[in-house]
Amino acid sequence: MFSKKAFRFVMPFWIALIIVVIMCCVMSLVKTGGIPFPGILRNIAIGTAVAYAASVLLPVNRWAEALPRLFRVKQGSIGYALLSNVIPTVVLGVLMTVLFTYLAIGFPPYFFAACVGDLPLGLGVGYLAGMVATPISMKLAASMCTKD
Repeated sequence: MFSKKAFRFVMPFWIALIIVVIMCCVMSLVKTGGIPFPGILRNIAIGTAVAYAASVLLPVNRWAEALPRLFRVKQGSIGYALLSNVIPTVVLGVLMTVLFTYLAIGFPPYFFAACVGDLPLGLGVGYLAGMVATPISMKLAASMCTKD
């Protein structure tokens, strides 16, 4: 379907989509007690586009690989997986929390207070979603990028 060179563009798409779907659903459930349909689809589409753009434009993957190396953690270990998800979670978790707060309430005077209040939930859900999304997106991207 895609060349192997496209892997670095395909994988961030799947990561963004999986994380955004999980974050939208969980944050909607916690904040409103339900999943508003079809509004959730709009949030997922916008969130995926923003998260994908941030993943491609910012060197988040290089930053993610640098943290485990800083602590001399062996690649492929559980510690590596735990540490390598910290930086993308902080970058994308904050970005998605701000975006989803804006999509939910607009930009009232208490916008930043609402964002700060949602950050612990956003970072926690984002970290767990990243742990789920990484192996799934690796397999999906590898299966799609097979051409030489």
